[in-house]
Amino acid sequence: MPTSSPSFDAPIDLNLHRSMRGLQWVFILHIVPVALLPFALPPGGLLAALCGLFAVSWLYLRRHPALGFGRRAITRIHWGADGKWLLTDAEGRKSEATLLPSSYVHPKLIVLNFKLNSGSKRTRIILGDEVVEEPLRALRARLLATRAANL
Repeated sequence: MPTSSPSFDAPIDLNLHRSMRGLQWVFILHIVPVALLPFALPPGGLLAALCGLFAVSWLYLRRHPALGFGRRAITRIHWGADGKWLLTDAEGRKSEATLLPSSYVHPKLIVLNFKLNSGSKRTRIILGDEVVEEPLRALRARLLATRAANL
């Protein structure tokens, strides 16, 4: 008799692309406050400075590795049945990693925070447009089941 529950004995492999949906959200989260600032502040130096800070923030975040851009971006995630994580970045470097408890799982958003064996940290935000649906569903289910088991 087949079961509907996912098998957690199988490894999960995700080949990730850049997140255009993430880029759109970053844009919206910058343009809306800039559009509202003139209603909150009088014209002048403070308004210009705040708009400039939003512009600098946009320039920094629009190609952030967490969204899949740049050489440090995580492009492949392998979560073995033994619980070990193997990450591959955009330059093809492979690193073993540990998933940090600060990671977040939601039906429309997954934030994976990793600590690499080298000691550095990496984050990957998954909004669903970076990967095919079935491995993403398996990842989400396994993350939620693992979290529930650790409570």
